[in-house]
Amino acid sequence: SVESIDQREILRVLGEAPGREWDAAGLAAAVQSAPAAAALHAAALHARGLSAADRRDGGAVYRHGPRTPDLEALVEYHAARRQPL
Repeated sequence: SVESIDQREILRVLGEAPGREWDAAGLAAAVQSAPAAAALHAAALHARGLSAADRRDGGAVYRHGPRTPDLEALVEYHAARRQPL
């Protein structure tokens, strides 16, 4: 599940550029959050199968890539919503 507006915004950003890899600093800038918070949110989304992640020399990078079709539907639902949780 998606636990915060920041997580929903991260999913939206990842979904808008499905082939792009994002590090925590880039996600933080895109969603106007602190880099440490963006890193925690992105890691939590990945742990729940809502995004894909890889390790690079500079740390983790995240991209659109829900693990299952049901999770893809959940991501699309949350990314499309604009009102608070």
